Amino acid sequence: MDEKYYRRSDVTGRTFNLFECVKILNIRQAIFYIQHGVPLMDLQIGTSEKYNTPLLIFLFRKRDTCEARELWNMAKG
Repeated sequence: MDEKYYRRSDVTGRTFNLFECVKILNIRQAIFYIQHGVPLMDLQIGTSEKYNTPLLIFLFRKRDTCEARELWNMAKG
């Protein structure tokens, strides 16, 4: 894959492909993923378009989130 899509996180030190990541804005969901062993690729700061306020963006590799996403969806009810 083209190297221009790879980033090295200043937060985690991990190198990742942006197109292989999912962005999670829900902090409870991000905590859940981390508690279930999903490695955090990066943590970024963005701005909510709706409220024009800062927000945290948690990046995880999609392939690493499958099991945790199923558990999250079951826990939500």
